[in-house]
Amino acid sequence: MVTLNLGKTFTSLAAASALVVCFASLPANALETINVKVNMAYLIQLDENADVVLIANPAIADVAVESPSTIFVLGKKPGKTSLFILGAGGVEIIRAEVVVTAGDAAMEVEAAPEVEAAPEVEAAPEVEKTGPTTVNVYRSSNTETIEFPQQ
Repeated sequence: MVTLNLGKTFTSLAAASALVVCFASLPANALETINVKVNMAYLIQLDENADVVLIANPAIADVAVESPSTIFVLGKKPGKTSLFILGAGGVEIIRAEVVVTAGDAAMEVEAAPEVEAAPEVEAAPEVEKTGPTTVNVYRSSNTETIEFPQQ
């Protein structure tokens, strides 16, 4: 004869559900890790515009802001540093640990094969232009403000 202890089963299910709710409530922008090799770049495409980009130690990794939503992280020397990207009103978009590792010195770069020209594509539809956008880039104690023309 099989006997079920529903009280114990219910308690286990309740505990498991509480864990799921607890982990589901973690912020989407929790600390992430960006791995990049020395002399290589990591592309970050944002869904919203950045207002502030901060790299804690630009001797380890630096940033190149191509546009308010396109940012490259550049590996300079092995080590770890922090990257913060904030949007409008100081809202955190990305908080990451940047880990830069040494590249493989023995690796040889092969020439890329020739690629056929891509067929012509229709122009993108006209987008309503807004005023200029600025992004403040912080590298240790140095600050640089980049202004991008109307978008």
